[in-house]
Amino acid sequence: MYFSGIDATVRVSRGDKNIELDAVSVEFALVNNSRPVYNPAEKEVGAFMGANVMAQGSLVLNHTDDSRNVLNSGDWMTIIYSTSYPELVNNIYQENAHSKSYDIEHIEVISINHALSPIVDNLTDIYQFIAKRLVSY
Repeated sequence: MYFSGIDATVRVSRGDKNIELDAVSVEFALVNNSRPVYNPAEKEVGAFMGANVMAQGSLVLNHTDDSRNVLNSGDWMTIIYSTSYPELVNNIYQENAHSKSYDIEHIEVISINHALSPIVDNLTDIYQFIAKRLVSY
């Protein structure tokens, strides 16, 4: 594994196995395609129609010969982001750690690209995906 600097652990669940991926970057967003409903007598939106919510994003992995270091359709991805920083308590700095986790469920890979960066031997695999659910805890 290479140092990536994203300070996050990215792993996928395949059956009863959890596999940690060699992630360089990950980004995701929730997309909600709700539509406004206008009343002809009003100038403002009266309500919004319900819509499906979908997660979409991209995952960049260091290219490797390990067949487990891939993102497959049907995978469930867990992203654990941990930060720590000094916090001043009673005039004494103490280490304070926080952790945030996201589960991205029912992934469907829509494209896979490759990129070669100026750093020697750094070939990356770029996965574009959509997913059914995003759970934050």
